[in-house]
Amino acid sequence: MGTKRSAPKSKCVVRMEPLSGEVQFYEGPRGEERMVREESPDGHVQFYQGPKGEGRMVREEFPDGQVAFCEGPRGEERVVRVEFPDGHVAFCEGPRGEERVVRVEFPGGQVNFFEGSQGEERMVRVEFTDGQVNFLEGPQGKERTVRVECPGGQVNFFEGPRREERVVRVDSSGSEVVFSEGPQGEERIVRVESVKEERKARKRAEKKRRQRAARRAKAEEEEEEVVLRDARFPPVVVGVEVCEEEVEGEEMVVLTGWLV
Repeated sequence: MGTKRSAPKSKCVVRMEPLSGEVQFYEGPRGEERMVREESPDGHVQFYQGPKGEGRMVREEFPDGQVAFCEGPRGEERVVRVEFPDGHVAFCEGPRGEERVVRVEFPGGQVNFFEGSQGEERMVRVEFTDGQVNFLEGPQGKERTVRVECPGGQVNFFEGPRREERVVRVDSSGSEVVFSEGPQGEERIVRVESVKEERKARKRAEKKRRQRAARRAKAEEEEEEVVLRDARFPPVVVGVEVCEEEVEGEEMVVLTGWLV
């Protein structure tokens, strides 16, 4: 009696180790194996999703603990989020290779906002958990605080370079405006105005600005009317004088007229 043999099982690729040192891991039935992970000798690990031949990278883990998350079709994957070991998370926007940081969230709740192209992102706003919001200006690495909005409605205005910002004005909520002078930490009050007086001053300045704009518009309109009038009524010759003159050795008849 012969020994029964089981039917041969279908085989599928589960791992490949190229000579370059990477190790590729696959899943799926025979003929439809798709790469799901690739490990590099330096510790990078890339994760993929999608059917065979269309797998796209969705996550990359770095040796230092960073984890980058990606979106987009195969070959156009772009980084949209990066998680760091200390817990803060950076959010990115832009096409592949041009991703720029637009927001960073910290474990404690603070959120920093950025503007600018890749490599030149500058911080423009910081939101704190207590409701305070700081606004900044300046190029990357030289951002300086120019305004702070406090939860109670008070607004502080600053001037000066980075880390030397000094308070020059404080707008209290519905009461008064305090003006200050002096270096950082030594600001002294030089003037206090009530909100009513401040509003009057702003209204006067706005009125003057509008008057100047109206005068400019009127002058431009009058100039345009002169041009149009001249175009409608071209100069007219109202008299002709005929005489003979010698020009370069030749006698010529010259007609001279007057324009009005």
